[in-house]
Amino acid sequence: MLRRRTLLLFLLALVLRLLLQGWDFGVTSSTSHPDERQVGFVTEKAEGWFADPGFYAYGSLHFHAIRLTATALGLGDELRGIIVSGRGLSLLASMVAIFLGWLIANRAWGRRTADLFVFLAAWVPLDLQQSHFTTVEAHHSVWVMAALAACFWLAVSGRSTAAAASGAAIGASLAVKVASLALGLPLVVAALLAARGRGVLAAVRLLALAGAVGVGGFWFCQPWAFAGGIPPISIIVTSLAAAVLLGVSNRVSGGQRAAVLSGAGLVAVITHAQLLALTGIGSESFVARLGSVALGGTALNPSYLEGVGNEVAMVVGAADVAYVRVYTHTLPVLYPLRELAIWGWGATLLLAILAGSIAAALWLARRWRR
Repeated sequence: MLRRRTLLLFLLALVLRLLLQGWDFGVTSSTSHPDERQVGFVTEKAEGWFADPGFYAYGSLHFHAIRLTATALGLGDELRGIIVSGRGLSLLASMVAIFLGWLIANRAWGRRTADLFVFLAAWVPLDLQQSHFTTVEAHHSVWVMAALAACFWLAVSGRSTAAAASGAAIGASLAVKVASLALGLPLVVAALLAARGRGVLAAVRLLALAGAVGVGGFWFCQPWAFAGGIPPISIIVTSLAAAVLLGVSNRVSGGQRAAVLSGAGLVAVITHAQLLALTGIGSESFVARLGSVALGGTALNPSYLEGVGNEVAMVVGAADVAYVRVYTHTLPVLYPLRELAIWGWGATLLLAILAGSIAAALWLARRWRR
């Protein structure tokens, strides 16, 4: 049961996010926020789960979730109802993300640290702002937190179900925003921690299982990231086959184990070649050509790659558009920290993150040899 202090902290976070929810009440236009207008227009066109949205700066799962929310709230599929439903989704996602963070902190460091997290997260400026809009960030944050929670579960339990849950959460997160590719790092770390004492092959098996579920989940939540909406069945099958063979190798010995491991290695090479071919890396190499043949016609949608590429170009400053020129000639590291303190995480959470990172580094440095 949650204690009174914890409940009060969650209530504080909720009240702060409820304030000014109707900020545009009385405005004659459908909305005054350009990102909301774009999301609303695309969501109107995404009439079915497997319908091509024709817009790929955001993932399809965001549009589907807004439609489901509109149906649950009985607001219909008109533009205004879609925008109001999206704001409700953002509010709910923001609160669920904070709750998932509380669960992780409570399991890892105890209730007092978990409550401190809720207090700091309640005042995060960016999350407070995005909980008021039908934009992708609040929805994306809840899938990121779900993926981190699943990775934590994998690290402490080493279970196959935890690996599958991690892959599913990361796949769904990618179907909201492609920035979730960075979640591959905590997944690898979690698999290595889960497999400590059992060897590298155990980690590879967990990663193969997570990869198969993640790719399948990504396709299901955003089918038109692939050309023609064709599912990447070959990658899913070979990844699962590698995971099964590695699991079998733990139950046999001698020549049988060597044969099973050889088969698992061959399947892993094919899977790797498929991934290279799918992403277009080394497209002239024999390995990539082999992967292209094994994919059986599955390929990423060029429109999806273009949409993602445009977003990446803006982030790295390669695209000359008006709303990123403000970052020109700013100081590296110091400018982002200033922006995080004012508009992003807030000063208190930023200081807590920096202090925690330094303390963790010192703690690891002292205990490394043990």
